[in-house]
Order: sequence, then structure tokens, then C-alpha cells
Amino acid sequence: MAWRTPRLAIDGIELAAPTDGELRGIADPRDDAEEFVVDLRTGRHEGGFSFPDQ
Repeated sequence: MAWRTPRLAIDGIELAAPTDGELRGIADPRDDAEEFVVDLRTGRHEGGFSFPDQ
């Protein structure tokens, strides 16, 4: 395993096809959806659900 992201969603994600080394998606698409993007080289991410302990 090269990397692991912190938890990005409470219950379910919707993923788009990876492009330009990034994976984009929507966290919890049935509720208050939060978009996120993950760099597939490093595992760094932006967006997703904000958990209080992260």
C-alpha cells in the first residue's frame, strides 16, 4: 500500500473516473454532498466530509 486517505464520507461515496493523476468524487451523495479530490501519487486530498477528530 502506497498511501491511505483519512475517512472522506460518513455513508457512501460516488466516484468519477480518475483523470490527470486525480480521483474526484462526492462524499455522501444522498445527504449534504461534499466534493473531494485525491492526488493518486501522494494520497493528499481536499474536501470530503469534515470529521471533528481529523
